[in-house]
Amino acid sequence: MKKQTLFLRIALIILSLAIVGMVGGLIPVAILIGIISDWSQFTYQWAYIGLALEIELTVIAFLFAVSQVWLILNQIEKRRVFTELTIKPIKRIKYASLFVFLLFVVGAPIAFFVAQAEDAPGIVLMDFLVALAGATMTVFSAVLQKLLSEAITFKKENELTV
Repeated sequence: MKKQTLFLRIALIILSLAIVGMVGGLIPVAILIGIISDWSQFTYQWAYIGLALEIELTVIAFLFAVSQVWLILNQIEKRRVFTELTIKPIKRIKYASLFVFLLFVVGAPIAFFVAQAEDAPGIVLMDFLVALAGATMTVFSAVLQKLLSEAITFKKENELTV
């Protein structure tokens, strides 16, 4: 079991470092350079700042979800998967993905302004896809939480009858 969780932990670390490196560092710097260079010509400077803030908040929610997955992997290593300690991180992952969904739905007008100013409709499509991914993760986490809580209840009932 430790080999499998070790592989998953290494994958989580690599994925987290890649996200923080690309999204957390490069994109906001690029957006700020765009603000500084086109400040006199662009009338929607606030949209760039809003988009950078939206991206940064998404990275924070992602890292929070990764930390919760790490807690679940700890429970798997200790062979305590079907306990209440596993439901709490799944519930937190559900809330983090709901936050990402709501963030991108509320930030859709900002993405529209940036797409209109840059003549790049793909920005709106990317906003929609990230919101859809957040909604999918929210539903998946809710189903997993419900399934795990029913399995725990079933396990407790079986322990009482034996």
